[in-house]
Amino acid sequence: MARRCKLFIIRAATSSLDDTLNRLQQLSDTPDSDIAENTKVPVYLFGNVMPDPEAFELIESCGAYIANDDFCTGNRLFTPIGGVAGEDPLLRIANTMLLKPACARTFDPAQPGKAAKDVLTNAHSCDARGVIGHTVKFCDPYLERIPYIRDILKDAGLPTLFLEGDCTLRSIGQQRTRIEAFIEMLR
Repeated sequence: MARRCKLFIIRAATSSLDDTLNRLQQLSDTPDSDIAENTKVPVYLFGNVMPDPEAFELIESCGAYIANDDFCTGNRLFTPIGGVAGEDPLLRIANTMLLKPACARTFDPAQPGKAAKDVLTNAHSCDARGVIGHTVKFCDPYLERIPYIRDILKDAGLPTLFLEGDCTLRSIGQQRTRIEAFIEMLR
């Protein structure tokens, strides 16, 4: 149910109010079931953006269960407000926004390998059997980090598939065979 709710919210950001209300009704009328998720392979997704919710559905249709993700257009939209009760609400919101994981385009010279370590930590925390990374073509700041991320995941024994696209479903759809083969390898 949580995955469907996230997909609903991502879709709601680009849909009309009427379409959003219709989808909300469909979501509330659909029974929650974990049966399909128990037969699928848990994977962790990461990258800079994957704005089309159907891309998540395409990956799941290949036999994957998306255990967690880290995209600017995914779980980063759901950062819980931190702080303690009684603290100034605006300060809590500001701290949450400023301290959430850095966007893929930012780089902390004091911790050059932090992005790779975060991917590994997040993949382990959701018990993923594999990792799928998706980057936007020609996003040099993010693409520059991929070799280090690949090495960290390889050293940890975590199989990884890297995809590159142009933020369209057609682009990710062209990768279907690679995704299916990767999921089959993880079984």
